[in-house]
Formats: sequence, C-alpha cells, structure tokens
Amino acid sequence: ELKISELRTSIVKEAKVLGATCTKTYLAVKEIGHVDIVIIDEASMVLPPMAWYCAGLAKDRVVVSGDFRQIPPIVQTSQQAVYDVLGHDVFFAAGVNVGDPRMVQLDTQYRMDKAICSLISDPMYGGTLKTAVETESSQTARKPPPSYDGTLTIVDTSDLWPFESVNAFKSRFNLMHALLARNLAWHFNRKGYIQSNTDLAICTPYAAQSRLIKKLIDGEKLGTLVQVGTVHSFQGDERNAILLELPESYGGARMLGQFLQGIPPKQVGARLINVAVSRAKNHLIVLANLTYLDRLLPSSSLLRGILYDMQENGCVVPGADLLKLRPIESDLRGLFDRVPLDMDAKTMGIFNQSTFDAAIEADLSNAKGSIVIFSGFVTPSRVAKLGDLL
Repeated sequence: ELKISELRTSIVKEAKVLGATCTKTYLAVKEIGHVDIVIIDEASMVLPPMAWYCAGLAKDRVVVSGDFRQIPPIVQTSQQAVYDVLGHDVFFAAGVNVGDPRMVQLDTQYRMDKAICSLISDPMYGGTLKTAVETESSQTARKPPPSYDGTLTIVDTSDLWPFESVNAFKSRFNLMHALLARNLAWHFNRKGYIQSNTDLAICTPYAAQSRLIKKLIDGEKLGTLVQVGTVHSFQGDERNAILLELPESYGGARMLGQFLQGIPPKQVGARLINVAVSRAKNHLIVLANLTYLDRLLPSSSLLRGILYDMQENGCVVPGADLLKLRPIESDLRGLFDRVPLDMDAKTMGIFNQSTFDAAIEADLSNAKGSIVIFSGFVTPSRVAKLGDLL
C-alpha cells in the first residue's frame, strides 16, 4: 500500500495535465497543490465559492469556461438568503453578458441541426449562436420511423386528456405521458432505429416522472440503450434523438412549474429548457399537452416560442397515434379472457364506463399485496361504488 501511495504521489507531481472535479480540488488539496493554469469547465453549474477556491490554485492564469445560458448551480435550501448568495453562477457574479469584452464567445456550434439551433439562438443568445456549415449538411444514415423522422416533432396529448399528479415531495408525474414515452422507445427499437445508447434519450424536468418512465423502459429491457433522466443529468451530453417529456396537464398542481414558465434569456426555467433542447443532434421530439400549455404558458416564455416554431416548421403527431403503436396485451394481462373489451380498450387501453367497471373489478380481485388507484375522479360517490370490492 505504501508503494502504491508513493507511486500515486509521484504521478500527480510529474503530470503535465491534471483532471479533477471541483470538489476533488479541496478534498485532495495536498495532492494537487498549486498549478500554473486552472481551467474551470462547465462553470455555470459550479457554486461561486467553489469556483473561487479552484481559481486560487493557479499561479499564473485562470480560464472560466462554460455556457452562461445553461443550468445554474443546484442549491438545496429553503432559505432565500442562502439561495441569493449561492444560487447564481460565476458569470452572473461577474456581470457577464453577450458582447462582454472580458468574454471570448465560441459562436459556432457543431452538434445540433440548424433547425434545432434556431429554436434557441435568438431568445437565448441574441442570434449570435451559429451552426457550422458541415453540421448543416450532415445527415445520419438512420432516421427514426415515420412520423418521427423529421428534425422537429411534437406529440400532442390534448386528445387523450392526460392527468398530472404530484408525489409527496411535490415532484410531478404523468402516467399517460410515461406510457407514451415507453411506446415511443419500444416503437423506435422495433423499427431498428435504436442500435446504441447514443440514438435516443428521454429527459423530463421532474425526478418523479423520470423514475416512472425509467421503470417502464426497463420493463421493455431497453434500459441499457435508452437513458432516462432529468434535464440536469443531461448537461454536457448529446443524443441523435431527444424526447423532451413535459408532464404538466390537468389535475395535479393546477399551475405550471417554474421550469416551464422561464422567460429568456436569464430565468432558470428558460436555461433548463435551453439545455434540454440543445442535447438533440438531429431529432427533437417534444411530448406535451399543447392545449393545456397554450392556456397557461406566459406569452414571453421560451417554451411557448419553441412550441410555436416547432408547430410552424415541424410535424405534430396526435397522442392517440402513439398510444396505438404499442400492443396492449402485456398491460392488460389477465383481462382479455375475463372481461368483454371493445376495440378502444384492446388497441389503446382506453375504457368507457361499462368496460372500465368490469376491468377494475377484475383487477381488484387479482390483487395480492396492495392496491394503488390513480384517478382524476376520486369523489365520495365514486369511492362508495368501489366500497364492496375494496
């Protein structure tokens, strides 16, 4: 062990370049010591005191690198005074803005298709973010199956009237949207589009929805190919196709979350949507209840502008079309032989009053350990009808 420790110390001292997280710099201060130049990357997510500490390790020069229009540091506090000090990035602290003489802007991006870049360039960067010529002309050999093969696609769930809920930690989730996200991944895989973990990822603003979708994706044995996470987990990452799922809908919190309401370019919500959109290289798919969002989104919010541009320049797919894609047998296991189901129930899992009553009776009688009911219609009279069964 002593020899290994001495070898480690020798390697660190003789290294020309050291890579470490900002946290590691003060946890291993004796090992790292002072260096000639410090480069702080992804600086928008670094707490200002941590950036200050890292900068203090440099003898000659400090380079702060990052996007001041992306997600700011995460500060887990309920105290506004603490957030006011720690909740802003180093760019905010320095008063940096577009055109600042202290800043060198890398104004050409090579990741996104031009149509995706156009969604965020004007509102977030004052039109200064350009797309490289080679990026404009590049096309991947494989595309998602129709009708999702365009650069910009919206899956509009207005026709399904999906319900949004919140868990005990006030994190939002939407069961119908989670099923649709599962259907999309299943369909893409069945059509041969998903061949590696760089082809499709699913991101959502909320941890509860992320966990729900991930369970459904894992149930299809696609967990190693399709990453599911909150937008924060995708900063610095990219995929050929991104599904941005927005759970906000009827019920639940009865108002939009701050992430969706963000006004560009500086509000946190706008910065989060900016990160989510800019993860997509060739195909951006947004899963949302357009009718609900259109009623509640602020007129100047970044998301409203993006959804408008996507409707103008892309394709809108009804949610029911996506719901029909996935064979429903596995979801309705045990019902087909016990309950008379109509065509809507067999193809989409949508029940009317008569088929629903029969189906829920069969489901409740099959329960062995526990019963959880998600419903937008929990009233005393409705519960009374289920009393005998329960």
